[in-house]
Amino acid sequence: MVPREMNYEESDFGIEYPFEETGGSGDENRIRGNWTLKLDYLFSIFGYTFALGNLWRFPYHFGINGGIAYLIPYTILFFVAALPILFMEISLGQFVSLGPASVWKLAPLFKGIGISMLFVSILIAIYYNLITAWALYYMINSLKFSLPWTTCGNEWNSENCFVWNKGSINACRHLNGSFLSNGTCVDFNNIDPSNNNSILVLDSNNKNYDRN
Repeated sequence: MVPREMNYEESDFGIEYPFEETGGSGDENRIRGNWTLKLDYLFSIFGYTFALGNLWRFPYHFGINGGIAYLIPYTILFFVAALPILFMEISLGQFVSLGPASVWKLAPLFKGIGISMLFVSILIAIYYNLITAWALYYMINSLKFSLPWTTCGNEWNSENCFVWNKGSINACRHLNGSFLSNGTCVDFNNIDPSNNNSILVLDSNNKNYDRN
């Protein structure tokens, strides 16, 4: 769809609410403009509704809060609270074509809500951009043949770094030992109770997690 050309008069830019009729043309968004395609609007709504947090936070809470039982309060709150608020924000934004700080001109008593929304968005952007950068960093590194956090030659590795692999497990079993999850091979049959100190050896994956 090719947008039509519009000739605006200087007085058009002085109106207080862009949703008011201008010149009897029937177009309530002459100043701000309209969506070029319906898909533009749909993709914007999807980006506003779903984010990276939905992809990794929901499975995390689903796992630590009882699994299927977690879906009961989640579904109830989704329809009772989240969905109505989402529709309210979308409908108000489309109706008045204004931002959160200006939309409350309809009800000046609640103007502080719009200002608070701006501050909350700024605070979220500070840490959320960092999370997005992490995701981008790990996505790029995951395309490499050898993952950086699976080796011990990195700057974050210590002298106790250990590459956890199948060969190490077989070598430990050959010595009749038990291979622990932290990369330590222990022979429980020959442990001296008077000297039970052991060196903690972290595999490269755990060391990368601890240092970052």
